[in-house]
Amino acid sequence: MYVLLLMPLFPKMQDKTPSPLNHLDTLLEGTYQELLSLADTEEEAQSSLARASNELSAGTRLLVLLLRSSQASKEELDLVEAALFPDVGDCQEQVRSCVRVCVC
Repeated sequence: MYVLLLMPLFPKMQDKTPSPLNHLDTLLEGTYQELLSLADTEEEAQSSLARASNELSAGTRLLVLLLRSSQASKEELDLVEAALFPDVGDCQEQVRSCVRVCVC
């Protein structure tokens, strides 16, 4: 989309006596600001996703640990752990450090 906006400007910029840009510079500035805003929003969404993933992973790990302390057999516990899949996110080290802090 950005390239499509620039295409009509190239001939005007190559002239020795260029005509006015008809406020296209304002449009380009607005588009640039909108792209920056969208990039910030995407970064915030990625951060929220990682945080939610860590919280979900910590919760499922806690549930599996609580079930391990019950009277269930090893086969049942392995089945429950496989069904819950406690390794949800990519940030497992953060979860481990958080759990270490909470336990200590």
